[in-house]
Amino acid sequence: MDANQQETVERLIRQIESAFSNVMFDNPPEGLIPVLRQLKNKHWRDIPLDVLNMKDFVYHLPMNKNVDYFLPAYMVAILKYQKSYAYSNDPEGLPIIMLGLLSGRRPRFTDKTPYAVINKKQSFTVLEFLEAYPNLFPDLFVIKTFPDEVKKELTEVHRSMGLSITEHLTYYELWEKAMAFWKSKSAAG
Repeated sequence: MDANQQETVERLIRQIESAFSNVMFDNPPEGLIPVLRQLKNKHWRDIPLDVLNMKDFVYHLPMNKNVDYFLPAYMVAILKYQKSYAYSNDPEGLPIIMLGLLSGRRPRFTDKTPYAVINKKQSFTVLEFLEAYPNLFPDLFVIKTFPDEVKKELTEVHRSMGLSITEHLTYYELWEKAMAFWKSKSAAG
């Protein structure tokens, strides 16, 4: 990481800490898994990395009513640990997963609005975080779009696995969707 990137990381961490400064986990939902019960009445900065790294936990983030509690912890983890912070078996780690989640695409199983509890200041902070992605994770932006033949092959691979995934986006395209979503969310307030 060069000096410019380090300065960006430090600025973003300060901005995240300010935007989410008063967010506590004071109303966790009933029936919470034991590992999360330990977070009750704690600040989001106190979430252990192993909790953030729990299998599949991050995928429920957009619809979670406590997204304002978990989102800043994930963003700071990405900024501090970047690619060395591997999620599950993904060699690229959390930065890629978060990019997809921040794109605002609604999971098929719900009609709720993603990130409904995030306020305007927090929305601007997420937007700033996303704006820094090309500088902080340049390797993710090498391919702007997949050629049609690659998309066709990906569809076939997914079909053979029993999956009905038909949209094949590069990390650049996910980033574009995420930027558009958070610009819109920030403007709406």
